Amino acid sequence: SEALGNIPTPIFIKLASCPVVRRLSSELTADELVRNHTDKFVTMITTQPSIIDCISDENLEAFVLKTFDDARHLDSERCIQKALDCGSVMVNLTNSILHLEDS
Repeated sequence: SEALGNIPTPIFIKLASCPVVRRLSSELTADELVRNHTDKFVTMITTQPSIIDCISDENLEAFVLKTFDDARHLDSERCIQKALDCGSVMVNLTNSILHLEDS
């Protein structure tokens, strides 16, 4: 079952401190935390790009892949609904990651 799938995104983001993200990502996979396509990981990375440094190394790739997959899915939903900002989720996510300072 998914651990955090039913928590509203704003609360999910508030809970996403570095220690919490490190602990959860070391114990659970991205799909175990949030199974369906949602904006949770995308919003977390877009609003707090440095949180990516807190994801455990052993699950980092899976979390990044799920985040980009969720962004692609959200964009495709927007395109189907003919939203004016079709494609903007992926652009915002990519820009957030590319503008991270090297640590």
